[in-house]
Amino acid sequence: MKNKRMAILIALLIAVLVFAGIQFRDNQKMESYLNKQLNERLEMLDLQVQTIHFVTENALADKEITRVSLNEIQESLEMLRMKSLQVENLARGLNLEGAGELHGTTHNSSRFMEQRLELLFKEMGDHEKLALQEDTLRIIRHIHGTSSNWKKESGTFLGPDKTINKTDWVETLIRMQKHSSEYQRNMDG
Repeated sequence: MKNKRMAILIALLIAVLVFAGIQFRDNQKMESYLNKQLNERLEMLDLQVQTIHFVTENALADKEITRVSLNEIQESLEMLRMKSLQVENLARGLNLEGAGELHGTTHNSSRFMEQRLELLFKEMGDHEKLALQEDTLRIIRHIHGTSSNWKKESGTFLGPDKTINKTDWVETLIRMQKHSSEYQRNMDG
């Protein structure tokens, strides 16, 4: 009777260990998948911020902007909008500390910037270039200023080896959101 009990206990212990091993392996696979997805999205977010900054900087220096450049900014804003929301949703889905402070503000600011670009497209009409005057210059200047602040923050996402830095990426998103809020306060001024 004692041997039978001992055999059952050993069998249960082995079953528990096997189950724990399978769970551990599955958790590692999920963690690897999420890290890959997060890394891809943060890289894309950083790339879009860099593009917006570079193109608006050139437009400000030239005091004009081409249709191609406006399209490039618009596409980057669209991608930034999408990726910022995906990363925020991931943070909220994982219930990470600080995720409750993420409210889609960068997503919304990107949308507002796209709407401002529509004004530039309308003013450009059928031409391929638009000379930046007071109002149009202000639009590009505000987008550039915000992208400059985003650039400072998004550069902390990835290390030199293109892996996610140990810095808290949720905190970085919150800081980007603060710059986005500042854009919204100043976009018409």
